[in-house]
Amino acid sequence: MSKNLNIQVTDYILPSWNQIYKGVHWVKRKQLVDEAHELVKWAVYQVQNKPDLPFLKPVDIFYHVHYEAKRRRDPDNATVKFLCDGLVLSGVLTDDSSKEINSITVKVSIGEKNFVDIKIKEL
Repeated sequence: MSKNLNIQVTDYILPSWNQIYKGVHWVKRKQLVDEAHELVKWAVYQVQNKPDLPFLKPVDIFYHVHYEAKRRRDPDNATVKFLCDGLVLSGVLTDDSSKEINSITVKVSIGEKNFVDIKIKEL
C-alpha cells in the first residue's frame, strides 16, 4: 500500500522567482530560504498520524499555493524549491533528486489566506 502525507504551511507568502533573484542581497535570500525550511519542519511536526518517514519510494508532490492578495500570480514563478528542500531537511524525503521525486505540480489560488498545501503521494 502506498503512503500519503498532507502538510499545510500556514501564514506563509511564497516568494516568486522574480522576488528572489531581482537584485535581492544574498543575506535576504538566505533568510527567505531559512524561513521556508523552518515552516516546513514545523508543519511536518504538527501532522497527526504520519506514515513512516522518510518516503523510500518515488513520490509525486502537489503544491497548492494560496495567496491572500488579489493580484495576478504566475504558477511557473512559484518558488517551491525552498519548500522541497524543507521536506528533505525535515526527514520526509531522503533527497530532492529525480530518483526520489517523480513529479511536482503547482497550483495557485488567489483570494484566500496565505498558505501552502503540500500533498505527497508515494508511487
